[in-house]
Amino acid sequence: IATLAVITLSLQLNSVIDGQNKYETATLTQISTFPDPTYRAVNAPYMIPAYLMGQAVDDPLLGARIVSVIYILLSTAFIFYIIKSWFNIRMATIGSLLFITSSWVLAISHQATPLSLLVLAPLLSMSALVWYLRATKYKTVAFFVLALALGIVAYVPYMLWIIAVSILIIFIFSRGKLHDLKTSQLISASILYFLVLFPLMLSLTKFPGQIKELLGIPFVFPSIAEYLQRSVDTITSLFIYSKE
Repeated sequence: IATLAVITLSLQLNSVIDGQNKYETATLTQISTFPDPTYRAVNAPYMIPAYLMGQAVDDPLLGARIVSVIYILLSTAFIFYIIKSWFNIRMATIGSLLFITSSWVLAISHQATPLSLLVLAPLLSMSALVWYLRATKYKTVAFFVLALALGIVAYVPYMLWIIAVSILIIFIFSRGKLHDLKTSQLISASILYFLVLFPLMLSLTKFPGQIKELLGIPFVFPSIAEYLQRSVDTITSLFIYSKE
């Protein structure tokens, strides 16, 4: 699965999508200089690696697309782990293969946009939560990983709702595991969580409008006609052709 995923997702990063679309242009604008997370925090877990990779390969567009491939590869690994934990390795293999060979995943992995982060973030938080809930050993490590994962995904739009649900699940289904942790471990995990969130909190104090993006609330609500038009455009771009 790993070999197939690397081959399928990594080939022809510069030629599968000729040139760049307007969303990639927006990404390149943001990573033309270092994307300071204390200034613009939304999607920072994608923008910072994209900037660094672009500097490393001396090609911002290629660097951002490489990050997209890496994030989709990680997403594949998390899907395999989640399905394997809930069902069995056979189901996990089939699910992972269906995921990496789907057309929308191939398109996302070859674009220099944060869409790959939007795929990775819920899978990262879910994988960390599943590991913590099912852990019989390394419980402390699993709890710290969960705190780190929930801190990272807080920078991604829509993920605040998943964080809230994850915390609710922890208190409902694993309250006993929390009691097993020492006070010092709980404090350390809380410090780690807020250290990860510190740039985000600084950014929100400067530009509080970002909270709407993180919650997934649009600045301007489109009309019903616009919703219908976008739905048609999405379907035609997936199965017929793309305007981009």
